[in-house]
Amino acid sequence: MGEIHVDEDDIEMDPTGLVFHRGEPFTGVVVERSADGELVSTRSYFAGYPDGHYQEWRSSGRLRKDGRMRDGRSVGSQREWHANGRLAERREFDAAGNLVRHERWDRGGNLVVEPTGRR
Repeated sequence: MGEIHVDEDDIEMDPTGLVFHRGEPFTGVVVERSADGELVSTRSYFAGYPDGHYQEWRSSGRLRKDGRMRDGRSVGSQREWHANGRLAERREFDAAGNLVRHERWDRGGNLVVEPTGRR
């Protein structure tokens, strides 16, 4: 059986952030689309918690954000791009969700936050 994809309008979120579909904690991918049908984001969940790959796009169709979650925490590499397509930010998280590296660039591609987080 393939992975379940549901529309963002078909899920509910409780006050703690747990996501439900048809009254059950959701496992699968939530897809968000704009009013004109363009893809806005995809987010993976397991047992109601953000878990797996997520992506967000700009209205231009360019990727805006890309990363992974595990048990509701950021893990691995997370990237964000400026509207012009240049990398804006990269964060690295360990398996426990702790931030271990952070870099940020301006729209021109100039590094404004060094990998150590100090600048």
